[in-house]
Amino acid sequence: MSEFPLDPKMSKMLIVNLKFNCSSEIVSDTREAQKAADEAEAKFGHIDGDHLTLQNFIRIVTNIRGEW
Repeated sequence: MSEFPLDPKMSKMLIVNLKFNCSSEIVSDTREAQKAADEAEAKFGHIDGDHLTLQNFIRIVTNIRGEW
């Protein structure tokens, strides 16, 4: 799993799909989920770490809602 260029949960889904014969659905869902994760990271992510990413997210949500 560590060699897949994906989130560990998604890597496990790809490996386990052999048992359930649903590889095409999983690959499709995995691509969509990875794309959504990449978009969210681009929007909120901070190069200096997760705490500043969370701060960016809170700042955006606060601006949308007008309160926290």
